[in-house]
Order: sequence, then structure tokens, then C-alpha cells
Amino acid sequence: MGFEYLVLDTGAIIKGNGLNLHLLTNKLVTISEVLAEIRDSKSRDLLNSIPHDIEIMIPCNESMKFVIEFSKKTGDYSSLSSTDLKLIALTHTLEVKSSGGSHLRTEPVSSIRKQSNDKKTVKPNEVITNNNNTNTDSPIIKSNEELTDDIIKGVINDIINLSIKSN
Repeated sequence: MGFEYLVLDTGAIIKGNGLNLHLLTNKLVTISEVLAEIRDSKSRDLLNSIPHDIEIMIPCNESMKFVIEFSKKTGDYSSLSSTDLKLIALTHTLEVKSSGGSHLRTEPVSSIRKQSNDKKTVKPNEVITNNNNTNTDSPIIKSNEELTDDIIKGVINDIINLSIKSN
């Protein structure tokens, strides 16, 4: 299988996107707070239809401290719930456990500068990307929310492609 662990968030279960994630791993994990957020019967049914057990884990204290400090440096701390912080910390815990963590960034990228005459500074929660339909001198600034949507779409496409290749 592809991943040693796959950490589940509430959104994947509520939206039904978690149904095929078992194809990527034998080990689905989450925190108890995520399961507590799933209250409606439709989402509970979706959760119960996942063919693997979901292991409840607790992030280590070092990862919690790391994630809290890192999120404060990026300016994201105030917008993250305690469940979000714990889930990110669990992901950090598992990554450090399986890969050692030396490849993980220890400090956030503070800002990105647009390469132009006006040297506009982009906030830490924005990233400049070039859209294929525009001139490279006209970058598009995307917020974290837009980038997250792009990443989710990419992951879903990757899962679909993996499912097609395995058939």
C-alpha cells in the first residue's frame, strides 16, 4: 500500500471523501475529537462503511508544542481549533516516528516577494503562483483557502488515478 498511516479529519468523513482512503493504506488513524465531531446519522453511516478500523491515537507532547509554536509563527494559531492542532500534531508525530523528521521544516517561510518593480510583499498565508493562462509577469496571489482547495483537488485526482492504475 502507499502510506504507512493515513490521518483522517472530520471533513473527509462528513463529505464522504474518506470512503476510498483505505485503498491507500492499511492503517487509518485519527484523534478522538474528530470522531466526536461526527454527529449526524449520514456521516456516522459513512464512517461505519469504511472497511478498515480507525485507530484512535494521541499526538506526543513534543509534536503538540512544535505545532503550536509553528502555527503562531505563521499567524495561523488563532484560526486553528484545538482539534485542528491535535490532528496536525498527530500527523507530525507519525511522520517523525516513521521518517525521523529531519526533512520537515523547522521554521516557516516568512514571506514571498513578487519578482517585479513594485516588490510587493505577500503575507505568509498567501502564495504567488503563475496561472498558465496569463503572462508570467502577472502572478496570481492565492489565499490558504484557495491553496487548500487546489491541494484537495490534486489529492482526489491522485486517488482516482491510483484507483484506475490498480484496476
